[in-house]
Amino acid sequence: MFERLAKSMGRADLIEDPRFKNNVARVSNNPNLDSIIASEIKARSCDENMKIFSNAGVTAMPVYDIEDILADPHFLQRELIKKVPDAEFGEVPMHNATPRMSETPLEIRWTGPPLGAHSEEILISWLGMNSEEIDQLRKGNVV
Repeated sequence: MFERLAKSMGRADLIEDPRFKNNVARVSNNPNLDSIIASEIKARSCDENMKIFSNAGVTAMPVYDIEDILADPHFLQRELIKKVPDAEFGEVPMHNATPRMSETPLEIRWTGPPLGAHSEEILISWLGMNSEEIDQLRKGNVV
């Protein structure tokens, strides 16, 4: 994979460089190699790099933000993100249920309870608070 990467970046010289000749050498000289690879990658856009790497058979994937994930054709095709109905927001994109199996399908039916829905139960049952204590917390906008 290193050879494919080096050649795809136009840096076949790195393959014969003693510092990077084998995996042990590359690990020992990792900061130097990372710096070289980073500067090569920075010289092109993400799309350019991904096209180059894909054409060369280099295993690579960009680091995504949520907007990238929601627009990625692979994520869309695999239905990895599902829009789930929500009383407050209408629909909320959520990671789909995994694993997905044909005989025992899983489904996300709701986004969960609204904020504070179980506060009183937790304060009473778990923390042993009484009504007066809970009222004080409400008055102080704690709950």
